[in-house]
Amino acid sequence: MKNVIEEYLCIDVRRFLGENLLVPGNFFTWQRMCGNESLDKVAVQVNAEALTLFYKKQTQSVMLVATPCHFGGYRYWFRCCCGKRVATLYAGDSRFACRRCLNLNYQTQHQERHERLAKKAHGTRDSLDWPRGFSNGTGPKPKGMHWRTFERLSVKAENAVEQCNIAARARFPNYDGFG
Repeated sequence: MKNVIEEYLCIDVRRFLGENLLVPGNFFTWQRMCGNESLDKVAVQVNAEALTLFYKKQTQSVMLVATPCHFGGYRYWFRCCCGKRVATLYAGDSRFACRRCLNLNYQTQHQERHERLAKKAHGTRDSLDWPRGFSNGTGPKPKGMHWRTFERLSVKAENAVEQCNIAARARFPNYDGFG
């Protein structure tokens, strides 16, 4: 089984920009936390066109790349060691790289189909302000929601439950369904 990105320290250019950290000359520490405990951290020195990362007694330079947007402004990226432009880099054993270089997956890629479908159904129910759980049935239209949106999401929720039931029956032959 591949490792998952949720277990790795990551640096995200969008987050750095949002927190106004990418100012040349700036120096800061970025860390991955679990509650109040720091699990991993990297020191970052911002230069004009690159970041210098100090991680586990090693130094790595990561280029910053700017691409123009259609309506003005720029979108910023990291240049991975493989040459790809990426928004997020992950801390490997000795270097920061994109998830492809480190052979990482997302957590959901390890879930079974019925689990992914159940999560999708719960998300649709959340959009409708309905209680989670397939046995809770449907609910009223949320105040302020357009009827067309409500009808579309209601059908989507019903279809998601049905797809989840089909996938669960395929995985567990004795399963008799939700709702």
